[in-house]
This record gives sequence, C-alpha cells and structure tokens, in this order.
Amino acid sequence: MTSLAGIPVSIDHWGVDVAYSGTQKCLGVAPGLAPFTVSERAWERRVSKPPTWYLDLNLIGAYVDGSNGGRTYHHTAPVAMIASLHAALGRVLEEGLEAVWERHRVAGERLREGLGELGLDLFAAEGHRLPELTTVRVPDGVDSAKIRHVLLSEYNLEIGAGAGAFATSVWRIGLMGHNARLDRVELVLGALRRVLGR
Repeated sequence: MTSLAGIPVSIDHWGVDVAYSGTQKCLGVAPGLAPFTVSERAWERRVSKPPTWYLDLNLIGAYVDGSNGGRTYHHTAPVAMIASLHAALGRVLEEGLEAVWERHRVAGERLREGLGELGLDLFAAEGHRLPELTTVRVPDGVDSAKIRHVLLSEYNLEIGAGAGAFATSVWRIGLMGHNARLDRVELVLGALRRVLGR
C-alpha cells in the first residue's frame, strides 16, 4: 500500500500475480484511487462470472481496453482524481523516480536515527523496516492517545495509532510523498521531544 513511489517495486521480477496500492500514500494524491495490476497468469485464472459486480475483472478489463468492440460501462470514472494522479506522476517523473526513492530513504533513515536519540524503540525488526512508514513503541507510562492529540492540536501533526492488539502500544509515523523531507522529519522529532519532555 505505501510502497508505490516510495521504494522500488518490482512486480514482474518478483512474480507477483495481483497487487494494489493507494494513491494517497507516496504519490501524494487525495484518497480515492487504488491502482492495481494483474499478471497474465492471474488474468487467465480469473472467475468468469463473479458473484459481485464491483470487482468483476471482465467488465473492468473491457471498460479499460474496449476489447468487446463497443462502449462498455462499468462505473463513472473519477475524472478529477485521475487528473490529480496524472499531475502527481508528472511530479515524480520531473524529480526522477530514483531521486524520489532516495528522498524517502534519507527521510526514513533520519527519522529512525532521531527516534533512537530520543530513547524510543522501533517496533519493526531491522531488515523489515520501510523508509516511508516507521512504527515506534510508545514508552511505558505514556498515554498514546493524549500524545497524539497534543501533536495534532498544538503542532498540526497527525501520527497514527497502532492497530488491533497494538492500538495503544505503537505509533505509526508516515513520511510519504511531499512529506518525505528532512524538514518534516525535524518537525516531528522536535515536537515529540517537547511533548515527551525529552
């Protein structure tokens, strides 16, 4: 979900059959689009008559490529979202995809380093960390929700809570798209330092 335009994604090389992403992450487009890809192998094994209209790949495929020889209607295209995606892809091409990956890498590395300087522990094991999304353990005795509220109300910074069993024990800090920049990292670290009294 957070990988597209944040780190190299080698779908064909890895032999991935079906993958999707969200445009609101590293591409920096408003939420609403979920680009996906289907390999030839998976396409050949698709269900010919799925029980739902919403993800009928046959209808969507015909809508996209016009293979049925006429106009196929599946949905009303979100034209403004597609224009926004087009602009975001243009920004990525202008900066250069490798440069965008590097910007995410540098920002993520500095965030992890700075969290360590604050005495905070990272949740994901070394070798399994993403530069664009860092999960950090909430220190013992710290009210996770209260800290997140103060960061939002006083610094206009929103960091995510964990999910499920980790809802109150980890924070998820995203540095994606335009926010994958060192000045944003220093803002997050400075706010955490002050709010946590470190």
